[in-house]
Amino acid sequence: MENIGKKKRTGLVVMLVVGMLFAVSSGLVPHLHQDTQTEEWQVIWKGNIATAAESTPASGATAFLEIFAINHSASPGTDYARNTSSDFETWCDANGLGYANADEFNEEIASEVSFDFLVRARFNKTHCWDGSKFIDTRCRIKMTVTSDDWLDGENIADVEGTLVVSYNNSGANFIWVNCYWDADDTNGYQLSDDGTITVSEISIEAKF
Repeated sequence: MENIGKKKRTGLVVMLVVGMLFAVSSGLVPHLHQDTQTEEWQVIWKGNIATAAESTPASGATAFLEIFAINHSASPGTDYARNTSSDFETWCDANGLGYANADEFNEEIASEVSFDFLVRARFNKTHCWDGSKFIDTRCRIKMTVTSDDWLDGENIADVEGTLVVSYNNSGANFIWVNCYWDADDTNGYQLSDDGTITVSEISIEAKF
């Protein structure tokens, strides 16, 4: 009797194993699937100060909008959150500083005045949208700037600016952002008399 009981238990185990194999082969056991698609940073627009001054954004496109050498702010997170370019232009004009957009190119920068670089851009739903909202962390702007005439500041090469969202509404066609650079000591840049700056590259990039 004892041997018969063992055979029954063995038979039950075998039946369970066979049943599990049948379930796997028939697709009844769920399979884990790993999505291997990864998002990567991609350049959407690239140019220098000259092309920036002649760049008219195409309708609906992610695009560069304007660059400013703007009066240095100790509170950039709030001061640079404005979404009206004319506010920044007025600020530049009042302090003898320059800006460039598709319609106007003012390249004069007053010497010995502390300023930050500020670049405005917009990103469409192709480049920073998750299906229901804009994701600002998928937006970035990089810049390369050189000069031999800094009183304060340093050259930068393909350096990402600090991003401030100026308008984010899921019902809009774009998210608008402003990126700024304020020198390593956070006191802004300064130029010596008759100094010059070369903005050799502005890169508008998105992760998608």
